[in-house]
Amino acid sequence: MTATISGDTGIDLIQDGAVATAAKLANNVVTDPKLANPPVRGARTAFTAVVATTLINTIPSWATEIVVLLSSFGTNGASQPVLRLGPSGGPETTGYLGATGATLGTTGIALTDGFSSLGVAHIVITLRLIDAATNTWMAQGSMSRSDGASSSSIAATKPLAGALTQLQVTTTGGTDTMDTTGFYNVWYR
Repeated sequence: MTATISGDTGIDLIQDGAVATAAKLANNVVTDPKLANPPVRGARTAFTAVVATTLINTIPSWATEIVVLLSSFGTNGASQPVLRLGPSGGPETTGYLGATGATLGTTGIALTDGFSSLGVAHIVITLRLIDAATNTWMAQGSMSRSDGASSSSIAATKPLAGALTQLQVTTTGGTDTMDTTGFYNVWYR
């Protein structure tokens, strides 16, 4: 059942199936974007140890919300892990504002609050398009470490040169490789 609330007419109840899809579209009960762009869940993908950077270039340009899940994430070094956002031209390395705990992220969204080669982190980040005119994205999330009692909030913003179509998981040094015990998943809508 669908309920439509209006300040002028009160509440109208519409039984599912009682009104054609065209009428629901006309009344904004169902919108074209909801029909055309349902939520998409990615597949679980393991990190590869010989790779210092993981590029996820399957984000559709129409996405306005993206969830990034990193499980058992670690690297072989102490360089700060970051998530970089990018349009079709590639991930951008400047213009990030925000922090994870006390760790600033200026070349990417900081994924952890400090890090070492022994670190094992579990991270959830939700990216939301907050200004389509400037392609500005807001990141909000959290991380916790299973190698010690540590957790932090993640918050950042980043305007892009174009529509977001790529994510990159890397480190600020760019040479530390990912541990093979970790994996990631990306959802978008």
